[in-house]
Amino acid sequence: MTIIILKIFRASLIAFLLLIISYIVFLAFLVRDLPNSVKLPVGLVLNSYYLSRVTGDYWEDSLIKQYNNIKELPSRIRIVFFQKILITTCDIDTSRALIFVELLGKDASELRRSLIKLKSTHDFSLLNNLQKKIVIDWIEDLNIVESLNHQSSGGSFDKMVE
Repeated sequence: MTIIILKIFRASLIAFLLLIISYIVFLAFLVRDLPNSVKLPVGLVLNSYYLSRVTGDYWEDSLIKQYNNIKELPSRIRIVFFQKILITTCDIDTSRALIFVELLGKDASELRRSLIKLKSTHDFSLLNNLQKKIVIDWIEDLNIVESLNHQSSGGSFDKMVE
């Protein structure tokens, strides 16, 4: 009887390890084409996002933490970070949208341009319908953010929401 239990335990352990390895490969696949400087931050945010789908935890803290790790990088790199998270999660709404826009700050215009450019490429046709809708909706949303940025006295959304 003990041998049977050990075999079941071993098979369960192997299945669990294969699941973990598959998950790590999945995350690595998602960030494979990103610049090295944002692979880890994007991977950590996406990890938090996918775990939150199971646990119900908030993943926004990870977004904020990883943004703080990349905020000194060039704008074009930050845009890759924001765009990948936006399109991969398709879950930037309500309070997450406010956090996302606040983190974007002056990068909102550049993200909007990047999404418009994406819309005119072959890569856009490879997105699923929800991702395409997210891109189109956020192009419009970021247009509003740009308008708010220009209307605010300091020229930035961050100062407007303080």
